[in-house]
Amino acid sequence: MLSKQEVDLGLAFLRQIAIDENAVVSPVSVLFALTMVQNGAKGKTKEQIDSIIYKGQPDFVITSYYSTLIQEISRDKEILTKIANGFFLK
Repeated sequence: MLSKQEVDLGLAFLRQIAIDENAVVSPVSVLFALTMVQNGAKGKTKEQIDSIIYKGQPDFVITSYYSTLIQEISRDKEILTKIANGFFLK
């Protein structure tokens, strides 16, 4: 189950998408992407992400939580779920 901070962030993100554009965005996918950024971040960036979503939880707790969340999302075999996030640097 998502925390209040995660739900609030997902809803805020969806509100920022331009109404006149066609877009499909998953708030859960955004959270997974932020978790990847948080895992590689240091200093102020890491502190900012932690303060907004993770409230100072240790990295291993965050990683374990999202690993469990992915398993829960994928548990129902009647529903095909694929989550893919990536970062591409030039």
